[in-house]
Amino acid sequence: DLSLSCYNARQQLIQASIKNSAVRRQIKDLQLVAKDTFALKLKELDQKVTAIENPPAKSMYAGFRKLEADFSSLFNLLQDTDMPPTTQVLKAAIETKEAFNKTWNQWNLQNKEIKSLNIQLQRSGLTVIKLE
Repeated sequence: DLSLSCYNARQQLIQASIKNSAVRRQIKDLQLVAKDTFALKLKELDQKVTAIENPPAKSMYAGFRKLEADFSSLFNLLQDTDMPPTTQVLKAAIETKEAFNKTWNQWNLQNKEIKSLNIQLQRSGLTVIKLE
């Protein structure tokens, strides 16, 4: 069960990372045509979207890439043996899942921010940022 949980979390992170990259490309395209307030908002949003992948050193949450590597390592450890997981592996899995939850919540907040910005972009006749 723990192995499957690590695998599923990793797959979720991979898909989120792909979507995040698509959002970054759209932001870059919008920055070419956005003026004044939107240019600043898009720059700030791009920084947040970038940070969800690789957060700054003193960030409160782990980035997608680190979490993906952590889940991959845990998965490999669990798959390499037929023995029950050690207490160290169980502890690492719990800590990684907690870090995942914090980062996932941050990503969801970011997506809400994008939806809010999309309303403003649409009212101004600019292209909206697609989240899918």
